[in-house]
Amino acid sequence: DEALLPPFSTSSSCSRACIDRRPASRSMMMRLNHALAFLSLCATASAFAFSPPSPSLVTRAPPSAAATATATALSMASEDGDVLVMVNGMPGPMATAAAEACLRKGLKLSPVAMTGPDVPECTITVADTVSGRRGDVRLIPSTDTDEIKARIKGVQTAGGDETTLLAIDYTHPSAVNSNALFYAEMGVPFVMGTTGGDREKLIADMEAAKHFAVIAPNMGKQIVAMQAALLEDLASKYPAAFGGYKLAVTERHQKKADTSGTTKAVIDSLKTLSGDDGFSYDDIDMIRDDQEAV
Repeated sequence: DEALLPPFSTSSSCSRACIDRRPASRSMMMRLNHALAFLSLCATASAFAFSPPSPSLVTRAPPSAAATATATALSMASEDGDVLVMVNGMPGPMATAAAEACLRKGLKLSPVAMTGPDVPECTITVADTVSGRRGDVRLIPSTDTDEIKARIKGVQTAGGDETTLLAIDYTHPSAVNSNALFYAEMGVPFVMGTTGGDREKLIADMEAAKHFAVIAPNMGKQIVAMQAALLEDLASKYPAAFGGYKLAVTERHQKKADTSGTTKAVIDSLKTLSGDDGFSYDDIDMIRDDQEAV
């Protein structure tokens, strides 16, 4: 069981004071689809990739699709039952910020979530200073798989058909693929905010499982817009426009375990524009010093 969830780490301490596998109806699938698009925005995201109403594919959609879904998702959540969001990776800063954003957008937090093996089991209070909304969340270490499964099943069954459990993952690159398989096993649609892992396998696994998911290399809508308009569009229309130029990439990031998924996506587009097939991700100059990265 522990192999399902390899350890992931969080950079903070704990001091910070539903869906079953039954066949989904069309209304349930529509509610999940809208909720997922809305969740991606709650996590300061744009739904660059999200599940369509038919759960057989993971497809790409422009940012406008997610923006259109936000108001609908919130009203559907209130009319059709509770949407509980399990934000995994707290008390890390990205996961905690996502949890606060969910509260700010009117969603409820799941009373239980996964944390890293270095964080003892504890209860934290997530508070959004803008809306004044708060929520208590019990954090369970990722190595306590049986406890996590029991808690998730308890949340899924407590509200019956009126409760939908969704997950936002801001954990660790080493846990991306196994966490996704775990969510699929538990019947929990998710937003993968964590970069890294084997992204092709990640999408292939979710397609094979016919599982709802939001998957994107970056969760900032401004960055996604820049990638789509400036880089991907340019690269497809004007390949080798930067031919003859040498590509050099320096990535500055604070406390990040791997190479940024955004950096990799930008490099792919720049390689098409420059025609520099010799550049690889290993050539990236990564700076991980806190002061230098600012």
